[in-house]
Amino acid sequence: MTLRSKGFARARHGRTWFGCAALLLVIAPFAAAQPTERLADGFALAVGDSRLEVRVCRDEIIRVMFAPPGKFFARQSIVTVPDACRPTPFDVAVRNGMATLTTKKLTARVVIASGAVTFLDRQGRTLLAEKKGGGKTLSAAKVMDEDTFHVRTEFEPTLGEAFYGLGAHQNGLMNYAGRDVDMYQLNTVDVVPFLTSSRGYGVLWDNTSHTRFGDLQTPVHVPSTHLYDAEHRPGGLTGTYRQGDCQTGTVVDTRVDAQIAFGAAEDRPTVSAVHSAPQMTNPQINPKLSRGAACITWEGEIESEAAGDYDLMTFANDGLHVWLDGQSVIENWKQGWLTWWDEVRVTWRAGTRHSIRIEWRREEGEGTLRLKWKTPPRPRYTSLWSEVGDGIDYYFVYGPDLDDVVAGYREITGRAPMVPRWALGLWQSRDLYRKAQDSLDALAQFRERKIPIDTIVQDWQYWPEGQWGSHAFDLARYPDPKGWIAQIHDRFKARLMISVWPKFYPATDNFRAMQEKGYLYPETLKRPTRDWLGNVHTFYDAFNPGARQLFWKQMNEGLFSEGVDAWWMDATEPEMINEGTPESLKATMNPTFLGSGARMANAYVLGSSQAVYEGQRATDPDKRVFILTRSAFAGSQRYAAATWSGDVSADWDSLHKQISAGLNMAISGVPWWTSDVGGYTVPVRWSGPNPKAADVEEWRELVTRWFQFSTFCPLLRVH
Repeated sequence: MTLRSKGFARARHGRTWFGCAALLLVIAPFAAAQPTERLADGFALAVGDSRLEVRVCRDEIIRVMFAPPGKFFARQSIVTVPDACRPTPFDVAVRNGMATLTTKKLTARVVIASGAVTFLDRQGRTLLAEKKGGGKTLSAAKVMDEDTFHVRTEFEPTLGEAFYGLGAHQNGLMNYAGRDVDMYQLNTVDVVPFLTSSRGYGVLWDNTSHTRFGDLQTPVHVPSTHLYDAEHRPGGLTGTYRQGDCQTGTVVDTRVDAQIAFGAAEDRPTVSAVHSAPQMTNPQINPKLSRGAACITWEGEIESEAAGDYDLMTFANDGLHVWLDGQSVIENWKQGWLTWWDEVRVTWRAGTRHSIRIEWRREEGEGTLRLKWKTPPRPRYTSLWSEVGDGIDYYFVYGPDLDDVVAGYREITGRAPMVPRWALGLWQSRDLYRKAQDSLDALAQFRERKIPIDTIVQDWQYWPEGQWGSHAFDLARYPDPKGWIAQIHDRFKARLMISVWPKFYPATDNFRAMQEKGYLYPETLKRPTRDWLGNVHTFYDAFNPGARQLFWKQMNEGLFSEGVDAWWMDATEPEMINEGTPESLKATMNPTFLGSGARMANAYVLGSSQAVYEGQRATDPDKRVFILTRSAFAGSQRYAAATWSGDVSADWDSLHKQISAGLNMAISGVPWWTSDVGGYTVPVRWSGPNPKAADVEEWRELVTRWFQFSTFCPLLRVH
């Protein structure tokens, strides 16, 4: 039986008289005779104890919802905009155990018994299919004392298909087919749960919690039974410990290490109900090494288990170089306070040994280094999983051109406003201009040298000491804020962007105003938690409408009223504690106005950007808003929020990774992106006293190449 939605056909031509009652009269015989329930915008059916709804959003967009019957199907998403879906004509046919929904551009076919959904183009070619037998899973869980589900959808693989998007990640990968992406917000990581395909479609995964694409297997330490020392004996790798550099340092110890697992506490959680090998307690690197520069080299062999693809992974800071079978596979440097992952994929036969050499140059402190792996077999299905959800909610967006896929994403999540023209010029930023005259002197040099510049950026600590969150200028260093900004505008014909954090010290009046209203996250105050300047602090709850209004009021009174043009919204992960794990993120931003920290973990930047965008538009509707923020999420572009890749390090590997990160961000639907030209933190060999001439030349070459790359990015900012 086939039925066309007459009401929707009329609504498309401007009439909206039909209403739900009139539509139900037309379809009553259909609903009574079939195992499906007709909806005004699609259909629903029961699958076990759950309800599946397939809804038409537009000709090229179909929404899939799956949950126990109840309020989930009336949920108000913070990701999508109110007019994301519009009345659209469609047909529904039910026959041979299938329910098929068809628009002018797209077909969704559902196996009634299992609820498995397949999307096809109008020529009947399969674009994307959920796992046969039903690819949607709701696993009951308790997260942060909340009864909820781990939610997951698995899709059938298609040979040769490539996947892009998912935000900007520092993994050097462009194509995510057969790879894994762990999506939680962090400095240098921007999460946008929008996956795009070379087959001309995208999937918007509408969930704000910690999310994973790909394999749910957690990487584990390479077991000692699969490590062999330099003499080919089982039990670990041979470590040579030098005080000083790798070439001339003094050897203080040689030993066999059963695991390469040193430094900070365990770094990545396991997914509930997913097997993970036991984790060892991390020993100190070596008591014979004093603090300061050191070089440790491990040599030996690593033995495969089953045949297949292995992801060999390091979690490290400082300088790292890894060779496999004599080939360099990882080489980079990371600052000590921003440890992160690198990985290499190798295909090995079963039970084979492969030479491995690890060289780790520690510059200061204890340092952190892990050697982990993921072993075969890999699951054959493409998967999206989230930690917290009352159900599954995703949108299928068809192009087939990728430009049209991205356009569809923005129809759902909001269009990006036009940026000010000056934002497309050169920005000069540094950490940091310590007084008003410093930025004026920098602008004078640009003008004198006839270098075009449009924006100067004032980074943090322009406020009085101990007054983070006051949005006030230290008058000893910025004696006339309004006059200083007027000089930037009138004398140098430039604009001022200023750094604002959603962060408050208890000594500020703004903290007290927020605290009186209950707008601050309590956890870091309870511990208490101190930042790297040694002060107790917390962040405001950007999910609370009242808190957003107060935050803008404080910004307006302290900064916008003085003439500030644009906003550098830093640390919007939020960076409340410098541990870099999903656990620390969700624990410290708990509870939020909209639910637990775990439920809302990835979406803080949405509320933070909304506060500034709506606040400025209400205060001065004739002035375009421009925000640069260290995070992104689905929908953040509608608040005039551009994103930069965070505090990436100054090395060639980081420059290489910006290319895939920026391209994937664009394909994720967030149009305005940039990175710190030259990197933010610099290795000692370039930044220390008396650098070698060859090192200086290499540094200049890196900055030059990075600048060249950035001229082809949407935004150009030297930092």
